[in-house]
Amino acid sequence: MNAEGGLILIVEDEKGIRESTAEYLRALNYRVVEASNGFEALEMTANDTARPDLVVTDVVMPGMTGPEMAQRLRMRWPDLKFIFMTGYTEEPLLRHGEFLKSVLLKKPFNLRVLGGKIQEALAAKAS
Repeated sequence: MNAEGGLILIVEDEKGIRESTAEYLRALNYRVVEASNGFEALEMTANDTARPDLVVTDVVMPGMTGPEMAQRLRMRWPDLKFIFMTGYTEEPLLRHGEFLKSVLLKKPFNLRVLGGKIQEALAAKAS
C-alpha cells in the first residue's frame, strides 16, 4: 500500500516516537498527519473531509486514552481502523471492546513490523 491507500493519523504523546513513526511512514509513501494527544486528534478530524483511513495511536496518554479517543471517532465512523501501540500485555487490553476490532502493536517495536501492521490493518479495511 502507499499514499493512494489513504490517510494515516498518528496519535502519540511522545514526540520522538510520533515523529520517527511519521517519518518512516512518509518514506513508505503514506500520507500522514500527527496529533500529540486524543483531544488534538478529535479536533483535527472534526469535519468529514479530514477522515483518516487508519489511526495509529498510543493506548496510554495524558488527558484521554487511545481507546477513549477511538470510541469517539467510531461514533462517527464505525468502520475506522486502528492500530494500538502499547507497552502493556495484550490480555488486559483485550477486555476493552475497542481492541477486539483493532491491531495491537507492542512497544518497543521495529518500524518494519509497524509497516506490516499498517498493511494488515489497511487490508482488513479493504475486505
